[in-house]
Amino acid sequence: MSDNEAQSAFDWYAGGGRGARAFPTCSVTKSGSMTLNEAAVQAMGDPPAVRIGYDEQTSRIALLGALKGSAGAIQLKPSRTTDGAETGSRSLSARSALAYYDLLPEENHTFRLESIGGGVFAVSLDNPLPKSKHARRETSL
Repeated sequence: MSDNEAQSAFDWYAGGGRGARAFPTCSVTKSGSMTLNEAAVQAMGDPPAVRIGYDEQTSRIALLGALKGSAGAIQLKPSRTTDGAETGSRSLSARSALAYYDLLPEENHTFRLESIGGGVFAVSLDNPLPKSKHARRETSL
């Protein structure tokens, strides 16, 4: 086996992380807001607004970039840190669309956002990403 063949058999770590910021994600909250991380915004071409669709058979929410003011478009707003700096993420108030499809979740979830063609991106509601497992310190009295 040549060196190139041996090396090509592996996925070589190049730094960075595999967390939610490393690939396009969409978070859906109990309050009905949705947030696209920076990777998702870039993958979608940084649209000013999105339209929301739903496929009941596959349990997927679809997002399609749209212009502000077009039929059904929901404006994307920059997410900001507490000191006002933009994070690169965009959020939208999707409560009415989620309620229309009876999709308001009982808890907050983040999903991988995948391109399915034609400018449409979708999240599979049956497949949320695992929640972060931060170690919690128990205090004793």
